[in-house]
Amino acid sequence: MIGLWNAGLPNNPGKWKTVEEVDAMNARIIVSGRVQGVGFRYTVMQKALEQGINGWVRNNEDGTVEMEVEGTKEKIETFIHSLNKRLNPFIKITDMKIEYKEEEAGYKDFRIRY
Repeated sequence: MIGLWNAGLPNNPGKWKTVEEVDAMNARIIVSGRVQGVGFRYTVMQKALEQGINGWVRNNEDGTVEMEVEGTKEKIETFIHSLNKRLNPFIKITDMKIEYKEEEAGYKDFRIRY
């Protein structure tokens, strides 16, 4: 007899995911403009920590800033919108390319990469 507590569940409940895990996703973002030498990476890190976003940010040799962020879709979108606000008078974003993946990389914190 199947008890009500496990009715319809498979014998391997370890494969089930929580709502947070299902909603979690990854986004790779490349930002162009005046984004190097103006404190942009530190601002990105601050915004990520405020939103509960994990991942990393780094300067690229071509003058862009690249980041990979992980969280719920809602948190990632809020994070991206926060970057589009006037951050400081020296930062000027001219383009932002965003690529989403439903896979997680398993980041545990947010770091600036050098």
